[in-house]
Amino acid sequence: PDMKPKQSATVLCLWGWILPSLLVSATCDAAELNEQVGSSIRLIADNVVQFDITIGGDASEEVQGTAATLADYLQRITGNEVNVQTGDGTQGIAVGVASDFPLLGLENQFESTNPFRRSEYLLRTHSDGLQVIGASTTAVEFAIWDLLFHLGHRQFQPGKNWDIVPQVANFDLAVNDLKIPDYECRGIFYQGGWLPSRNPEISQFFIRNRLQKEGCLLYTSPSPRDGLL
Repeated sequence: PDMKPKQSATVLCLWGWILPSLLVSATCDAAELNEQVGSSIRLIADNVVQFDITIGGDASEEVQGTAATLADYLQRITGNEVNVQTGDGTQGIAVGVASDFPLLGLENQFESTNPFRRSEYLLRTHSDGLQVIGASTTAVEFAIWDLLFHLGHRQFQPGKNWDIVPQVANFDLAVNDLKIPDYECRGIFYQGGWLPSRNPEISQFFIRNRLQKEGCLLYTSPSPRDGLL
C-alpha cells in the first residue's frame, strides 16, 4: 500500500524534470530556425558563387529557362560558371514556384490561382542558401531579376546597350522579403512597336523591371483603328 504514493511521486518527479527539458529543447530549435531565416550568407566569395542553383524535379520549361538565365548572369557577374541541378530546395539557390518544392511548405504563402496575386514572390536567405520562389512562372522571373538588382544589375532602357552587368568579387546577402505589389497591374501604356509581344527587347525590359508584359486590361476610348467607329 505504501508503494503507490512513492511510485506516483517518482513519476511526477521524472515528468517535472523531463517536460521542462523538452520545452527548452523545442524553444531552442524554434529560435535557431528563426535565426536562420533571413540570416546573412556569403553569396559570392572570390568571384565564385557559393551555391548551386536548384530547381524542382518537375520544374516547368519556363522555370528551367529562368534558372538558366540566372546562372548565365551570375557567371557574367563573377566570371565563373554556376551549376543548375535538381533538388528539394532546402539547399542552394532554390528557383521555382512553390509547388516545385513541397518540403519548403510555401504553397499556402501564395494564391497561384488568384489572377491578382500571381506577381508575388519570395526572396529569403537561410544558413544553407537562398529561396527565390514565385506564385507563378512570371513571378519567378521577377524574383531572379530582383536578386540580380541586389547585385547591381540594371536595365535602364530596352536593348543590350542598356543591360548593365556589374563585376562582383564578394557579396553578402541577408533578406527575408515577400514581395506583394501595391498595384494589381504594373506596366507602361504602349502602342505600335512598343507592344512587348512584338518586340523581344521590350519584353525583356518589362520583365527585368518587374512590369507585366501581359494580362493587363487597358480601357481606352475607341478609335477608327479598332473598327468600332
